Amino acid sequence: MSGTGSGGGADHHIFTIGGIVIVLLIVLYVVLGVALERCHCNFGHEASLVIIVGASISYMAYAIGFSQFNEAVSFDHNIFFYFCLPPIVFASGFNMKRKVFFENFTSVLIFGVFSTIVQFVLFSFGLYLINNMGLFTKYNFFTGESTPFQLSMMEILLMCSLICSSDVVAAIAVVKYEQQPKLFSVIFGEGITNDAVGIILFNTVVTYAGPKSQFNYATPVKILGSFLYLCTFSIVIGGLIGFISSMIFKKFRILTHSAIIECALMFCFGYLSYVTAEFIEVSGIVSLLACGIFMGQFTWYNLSPQGKHSTSIAFQVIGYMIEAFVFSYLGLTIFSYMDHDWSLGLCIGMLINVVVLRTVGTIGIIKIIELFGYKSGLSLKDLLFIAYAGMIRGAVAFGLVLRIDDGAIDNRSVIVTSSLTLVIASTIFMGSTVSTVQRMLFGDLSKQQAPPVDTQAAAENGDNKLIKQGSVASHHEMFLHPNFDKDAAKEEAKQNTSTMSKLGAQFIERIDGRSRGAIQDPETALDSPPQF
Repeated sequence: MSGTGSGGGADHHIFTIGGIVIVLLIVLYVVLGVALERCHCNFGHEASLVIIVGASISYMAYAIGFSQFNEAVSFDHNIFFYFCLPPIVFASGFNMKRKVFFENFTSVLIFGVFSTIVQFVLFSFGLYLINNMGLFTKYNFFTGESTPFQLSMMEILLMCSLICSSDVVAAIAVVKYEQQPKLFSVIFGEGITNDAVGIILFNTVVTYAGPKSQFNYATPVKILGSFLYLCTFSIVIGGLIGFISSMIFKKFRILTHSAIIECALMFCFGYLSYVTAEFIEVSGIVSLLACGIFMGQFTWYNLSPQGKHSTSIAFQVIGYMIEAFVFSYLGLTIFSYMDHDWSLGLCIGMLINVVVLRTVGTIGIIKIIELFGYKSGLSLKDLLFIAYAGMIRGAVAFGLVLRIDDGAIDNRSVIVTSSLTLVIASTIFMGSTVSTVQRMLFGDLSKQQAPPVDTQAAAENGDNKLIKQGSVASHHEMFLHPNFDKDAAKEEAKQNTSTMSKLGAQFIERIDGRSRGAIQDPETALDSPPQF
């Protein structure tokens, strides 16, 4: 597009239209989320519905020949990874319910780390078998040409590494900790770690991909070594910057005089961990997640009372809004890739791959580990729900595929469109039916909810437990940081100890006083025993 004269004005006009559409879709996302939750609807999710609406708008623009609009809203992986994903990840780490995360840490590691790696292997093996059948054909809508193709081994590994990233937003929305604590902990923990592990896997594989890359017996060992290296150094960087932020807020109390300054600095420290890790070519997402967890555990205590409340709410609002933006953006971008090659066979093959091997991998891993004495505490119904919830491929998968450079692999075009199709199809169908599947497996759990309470009054009084028990306006809403629960428990323990001490002292004083009275009047003591 031209940037001068009337061309510049036309560009501005198109971007303005795109901005209006995206803002309206975000508003729709918020309204639908509230409406679906209030109506206790067992089918549909705001993310799925917004993607459908966005895709419909994208199709209308494509059908009337308004190609400039589709070009303007095409998915930009740099915007996604540098401006969209970091706030979401940081908010997840900072506001993470660490008790929920660490009380089932073994299960989280199994599903979030070990299971992701195993599924990467299974996906690769499954796609390798399907690929060797010679069933794949790619079609171009502009040229009308249909050409058979086969993926190379490195292309198979690349595609399977990026589709390891799942999206459990819909599952987290329907599973309540008070009703299913074990299931919630596992899904929540897998959601926190899965994207990070998937990104590391992709970054590891992509270093060995290229026009002259060759797959040999040493390649899996190299990939594993690079994975451990990236994971370790990313966590170290995130933890180090989190520690520095904690010490700065502790030593320089002048920085805690304004909640606005505290929020700004907290986010800057988190983003610093991300860009630092990206600069030294390790995983910025893992570093940011580690930094967010560290800052939520330590830096939070060095903030002012207003800062403690403000940071939790501010980061949660930012993460929620960007999450809505990503789903809106994803729907609008689908018809921006009509000039790419498309393959229905590859899309169907990968969908079958994900559904079958995700289920087999999730259940099989736990059952095999249980043979060696591990007690997972998860029933077959729990495992089926975990497997289904993890079948949704997230926007991270599509963002990763766009990071593959043009010319790096021969079939980049068809891999991009197949990944986009898989992400949108799984989000729309499985994201919309996850509540239905929960009801089919576990029955109606709504009757187990506690009666509603005044959440606003509870928030003002600092009672986070009442907020958890009551009905809230949105499943995204958290009035208080999880650390308030821990502080409240400590204060309650102190009060109980103090009360017991006072009662004990009063009891001893009464005994002592009556004993002295008995000694002073021995005759009375002999006539009648002391009354306790």
